[in-house]
This record gives sequence, structure tokens and C-alpha cells, in this order.
Amino acid sequence: MKTIRTLLLCLLFVAAVFISSANVHLVDLVYLPGIGVESTWSPRSVAVPLFVVVLGSLIVGALLGGAGALFEQARLRLGLRQARKAAAKATTESEELRTGAAKAADEISRLARELELSRARKEPPPPIAQAATTDES
Repeated sequence: MKTIRTLLLCLLFVAAVFISSANVHLVDLVYLPGIGVESTWSPRSVAVPLFVVVLGSLIVGALLGGAGALFEQARLRLGLRQARKAAAKATTESEELRTGAAKAADEISRLARELELSRARKEPPPPIAQAATTDES
């Protein structure tokens, strides 16, 4: 894959050299145009070869595209980091709920054994107010 990419870049470079050598005539590049219909400013320009304009435009476009890709990647990384934090929080909460459910199940089974023992001895069940509660809130 890397060799194909290198070959493609070499071909693009050769094509750019051929295009540059064919377009060497000068064009006026206006960098400060006259503003308005009755402007007192005279437009400012510089004479540059056409290939400089074309290649410069390609380079500026590549830089802008790369900057946009970097910003998009940063946004996606931020979203991934937030999703991982939420997943870790949900995992922690689910583990807490599982341990709480296990404690509640142990308490229920203990109370059921006590009830069975009291029925076997034919004693009245213990009052609810004396039963231990496991409410941790």
C-alpha cells in the first residue's frame, strides 16, 4: 500500500512539473483590488507565472483541507473521550447496583431463614420494627 502511494505521489509530481513548464507566461495577480465604483484606490497587482498561481492555489487548498480534517479529528476525539467517561460511569453504577442487589438478596434469604425457624418453633414472627434494615441511603 505504501509503495502504491509513493508511486502515485511521484506521478503527481511529474505531472505538476510538466504543467508548470507549459504554463510559464506571466499573469497579473491582484492582491488589493479597487473597492467600490468610484474608488480612489488603484488596484495593486504583481506579475507572476501562471503555474505559481495554480500550484499556490492547490497548496492553499491542501492546507485548508488538512486544517479541517484536524478540527474534525479533534471533535471526534473529544466525543470519544466523553463516551468512554460515560461508559466507565455506567459500569461503576451497574457494579454498585449488582452489589446492592446481592446484599439485598442475602438479607432476604436471612430473613426467610429466621421466619422458617420461628415457624418451626411455632413462635410469632419478630415484629417488623425490630428487623434490621439495609437501606443505605
